[in-house]
This record gives sequence, C-alpha cells and structure tokens, in this order.
Amino acid sequence: MASVARRAGAVAIDWLISWIIAAFINMFTNALGDTATLTLLVWVVIGIIGGWLFARTPGMAVLRLGVARVDVAGARVGLWRAAVRTLLTMFVLPAAMVDVDGRGMHDRGTGTAVIRA
Repeated sequence: MASVARRAGAVAIDWLISWIIAAFINMFTNALGDTATLTLLVWVVIGIIGGWLFARTPGMAVLRLGVARVDVAGARVGLWRAAVRTLLTMFVLPAAMVDVDGRGMHDRGTGTAVIRA
C-alpha cells in the first residue's frame, strides 16, 4: 500500500502537468475558461484516462505507484471505477480521509487501492 505522502506527491505532480497543459491551451484560446478552470478539467481527464487505460496517472508512474482492484486480483480498474475515483479525489476530503489500511474513502467506495508498483 502506498503512503498518504506518496499519493499526495503523485497528485501534486499530476496537478503541475495539468497546469502546464492548461496554461499552454490558454495561450491560444480562453473558450474553455481561465487557467484554473482548465487545469481542473485537464486533471480530471488525465485521472480518468490514466486510471482506466494504465492503472496509474503520470504522477503515480513517476513515484512508482499504481491503482489496483481489491475484489478481483489482476483485473483492470475499468472506466467507471477510474471516473468515480477521480471525481471523488477532486473533492479532496474523501482522498484525505484514510482508514486503518491506509486506503482513502474514494478507494474504499470504488473497490480500489493505491499500491507501490
């Protein structure tokens, strides 16, 4: 299981990547909102696609973390779990509240866990 500090570091890396992409997009258009709004949207897209296709986001990959299902060993996380997990993480509180196993409430709700890979 990954520590809270490592998971927070992965989110910070993902946020920095999202901010850079959003700032680049805003250089050419502001039709999608300002940089702060677009940063959040890019972060959500990265979280959902990364969790769904790769079972990790870029920040998790840098810190050698991954997302795994706890109910079926070796099964893929899947689109709906990745989407719900990312959207709950966006609200911070479910991710910050951890149980005795070190899993956030967003992981508990989606049947996943962040592991050291």
